[in-house]
Amino acid sequence: MLKMIKYKKGSPLSITILVILVVALFTTSLVYFNLKSSGSVMDVASNLALSKLYEKQGMIDFYIQEIVSKSAFGVKSKEEFIINFRTNLGNYKKPDGGYFVSELSQIEGQLDKTEFEDRDNKITKVILNLEIEIKEDFTSSGEELFSASYKYNKIFISDV
Repeated sequence: MLKMIKYKKGSPLSITILVILVVALFTTSLVYFNLKSSGSVMDVASNLALSKLYEKQGMIDFYIQEIVSKSAFGVKSKEEFIINFRTNLGNYKKPDGGYFVSELSQIEGQLDKTEFEDRDNKITKVILNLEIEIKEDFTSSGEELFSASYKYNKIFISDV
């Protein structure tokens, strides 16, 4: 019978290199995923910020359109519309004088941009062009992460 030759030197060099490369690959992967995960938190936060800004824009647009529609009902002059608008806008104030949606405070100074369409000396449409800026601060555990601002123009139209 043939005798098996036993190597007493240890494992072959190729196995040692393979183990070292696997450990290096594993360590590199852990470091990469750790660094990448901190960036994804910021991506999620910025998507959340956009979502909150758009949600707030929708709410502001809804309230303003509601105020314009209520204020335009049966008006006969620009002054009457502005008085009605200020009265209806006041319904959205809190007892401390601020608005439920703070951005509504930007509107009062822009009422002079109100335009009217008339037919046979009767007002048929009220057109209000507003520029609104929404600001939102995002914090985590009491620490400010970032601040987002969104400025847009919107035309509100209501039939009289």
